[in-house]
Amino acid sequence: DFVLSSFGEMRALRLRECWGRLVMIVFVTILALPPIRTQKPTWDDATFDTTVERKNDWCPQMNAVSAGTLAMRDVMRGVKLSVSMPNPTTYTPKNFVNADAEGSVLLGKEAGFLAELLDELAKRAGFTWRESFALFDLPEDHGKTWTDLILWQVASYDMSGEWWVPTVQRQALGVTFLQGWYDSSLILVQKSAGKSIPSFSEKLVSWAGPLSPEVWAMCMVASLCVGAAYWTIENNQDGSDLDREDSSHNAGAACFYSLLLFTGGGGPAPRTFPGLLLLFGWSLFILVIINGYAANLVAFLVKRGPTLFPMVDIDDGNARGLPICVFTSAAPGALMKQIYPNLKVVPASGNNLLTKLDQGECAAAVLFRDGFEVQRSVKEYNLGCDKYKTGDTIFPNSAGWAIELDSGIKCTSIIQQVIDIYLVEMTLEGFIDEAKTRWRQLPSTTNHSCSKGAGAEEISETTPLNLQRFEGIFEILTLIIVVSLTWDQVSKRFFPKLDSDREDAAQAGVSEIDCIKSDDQATRHEELKQNLQKDQIIKLEARITAQDAKMVEALHDTHTALQDQQLEFRKAHLETMSMLRSFGANPPPPPLDEMSDRSPKVETPNGPSTSAMLGHPTDPSAVEITGLPWNMQLPKLF
Repeated sequence: DFVLSSFGEMRALRLRECWGRLVMIVFVTILALPPIRTQKPTWDDATFDTTVERKNDWCPQMNAVSAGTLAMRDVMRGVKLSVSMPNPTTYTPKNFVNADAEGSVLLGKEAGFLAELLDELAKRAGFTWRESFALFDLPEDHGKTWTDLILWQVASYDMSGEWWVPTVQRQALGVTFLQGWYDSSLILVQKSAGKSIPSFSEKLVSWAGPLSPEVWAMCMVASLCVGAAYWTIENNQDGSDLDREDSSHNAGAACFYSLLLFTGGGGPAPRTFPGLLLLFGWSLFILVIINGYAANLVAFLVKRGPTLFPMVDIDDGNARGLPICVFTSAAPGALMKQIYPNLKVVPASGNNLLTKLDQGECAAAVLFRDGFEVQRSVKEYNLGCDKYKTGDTIFPNSAGWAIELDSGIKCTSIIQQVIDIYLVEMTLEGFIDEAKTRWRQLPSTTNHSCSKGAGAEEISETTPLNLQRFEGIFEILTLIIVVSLTWDQVSKRFFPKLDSDREDAAQAGVSEIDCIKSDDQATRHEELKQNLQKDQIIKLEARITAQDAKMVEALHDTHTALQDQQLEFRKAHLETMSMLRSFGANPPPPPLDEMSDRSPKVETPNGPSTSAMLGHPTDPSAVEITGLPWNMQLPKLF
């Protein structure tokens, strides 16, 4: 607030009148900034100077512990531990120990991974080291090895502040190694040569990859066993899907049903309890196998083609005589010479292993695991994101600080137990892993990132599921098969009447159902027959009625025509008679009986009437026409 208000007031004042306030602002700003905490080395000792003697005398503490007057956890309390620390200006990787331009080691979390661990250890154990440490140079600068360096450090100081790989040679020279906190396992790193393309035959069988060949073979054997057991239990059972008289056909069908159940397209239909139990066990087995296959299938579908490398592993490279870069002046050189005495080694330092690999001087490089975790994310070492850990770990190991094996002169060996106690606690609490993660994530430590699977991840090939994964379900299936067959044989041998009664009851039930079905069918048939007869009768009556109507209409038309002819005939007869009379003739009239015989007559309910002159009757349904010349009679209408 003071600074802001001062700047606001300075706008209205001349610059020469504001010098006092400017000085005050600078002073306040300096006070507000956090102090840069550093610690200069206590001693400026020359590396490999054999006259240096900075060790404490730990014999009083050892005697007090032996006498029971001092607890082991309190041995180092109040002591200034003399430590030989790496020189930040020449040491790699970065941020292991940080210092300012004058070489003073920083304090707190900015001090670097190694210094942060020592600060935490000193806080827990009650000692100090910031007022009793010196910096060392790289041994290569003095024409020495790293083993020479550790021997000089443990002889001159209480503890070497560098991490050291335990070797038999160093232990034989009197060096004691403390609890490891740095993963110094030796791994093989290779440069990728691209991705391989699977062949046509590999593509054809790629679907079977999630399960190993022995699992597929055992599944086929299990399917045949289940089919045989199902055939033994259900063969010739009434109502079963194996009820044919041909046993060989039933056996084939049983095996086919057991295989078909794998696809979900169908399966057996047992009628007996042992058969149902067998079906349950087989379905459970298939459920486990299919789910395991599907879970591993995802990994096989998404995986890319295998990465091509010059060698499969270190053994393959050794057998083929391929050159391999090794940090020869440090522990890896001695270890690789001991493990692979005939290995074709290309000497290298810790800083140019991957550089020589890039330049093609070697086919692979041997690195520490934690060292590769950092270098693969550094641009100058892994710019193309093409470096991978391949094969198994060559030599598992962990590195840490070191002291001299001394139980009588300075009694330094006692601090090993004290430091190990607190290091184990720090490991269990996760402090070391957290500090290591912070160290790796610092931009100045790693300046390059690779996408997942592109040089930043270890090569992990998908692995088919083997028999060990399915041992339990195979055992359960075997047990269920045995129980089902035993149950079936016991029931058939000792309880045949019970089975016979069940079969008779089942058969009786089927017969009764068939009878009921027959009665129902007969009733329905009779009803259909009656309905059909009714329909036929109605259609026949309608047809007869139509035919009768047509016949009546035809007869009526014929009768009308005859009446018209008779009328014309009488007219002609009358004309003829008139003509004869006009000529003086007197013909006799036709007899009345003859005329009546030839003239049709209409009989009504009230009596007969002459129809020659009357025309058509008014109600054909109420009259009967008689006296037709051809002696025809009209049928009565309905």
